[in-house]
Amino acid sequence: MEEAGVAGTNSVLPTLRLFKALDEGAASCAILARVPIPEARYDKLAPIGKDIQLGAIPKKSVLLEKYEDLVGLKIAVPRGVFVGDPFDHDIRLKKILTDSYDLSSVLFKFDRVDAVVGAYDSLLFNMQRAEIEPERIGLPLIFSSAPMWVMCQPGKVSSDQRARLITATERLRSNGTIARIIKKYLQADPAL
Repeated sequence: MEEAGVAGTNSVLPTLRLFKALDEGAASCAILARVPIPEARYDKLAPIGKDIQLGAIPKKSVLLEKYEDLVGLKIAVPRGVFVGDPFDHDIRLKKILTDSYDLSSVLFKFDRVDAVVGAYDSLLFNMQRAEIEPERIGLPLIFSSAPMWVMCQPGKVSSDQRARLITATERLRSNGTIARIIKKYLQADPAL
């Protein structure tokens, strides 16, 4: 926002709270994955140059080779995480909704669930913060990949602000600032 000369504050919010802030006008723009809900609701301004992988991370003792391997497992899913069909509407799966990635990680750490689902980088980041030893983490099953974009609530930014946000995003992407932020806050997995 500052780079674009647009007044506002930057904060990290859980997905559902972010949608509410955008819908109620408490926020105008956000960085979101191009998945069904944001894709349908918000104007897409510019890509940030990062794709997220959406998937499941199991315990080391659980092998996930295909989607059907999730059936019968206890799976922690933070509220507001939507990975698309068939997962989002699959009633065969034992989903345990949590209030955050942090809580999903804690359930994983204490063997209350067999797997966690969400944005892969965010899952790894939160697992690291929960001090889960890497040797306890199994190989992921990636469902899909989605590009991250700056998106705004329709009608909430002027055409001038829109142009400045696009230019600022392109500048921050090209000068490496966005890449440095991603490297600092999201743990990259060399296996992907």
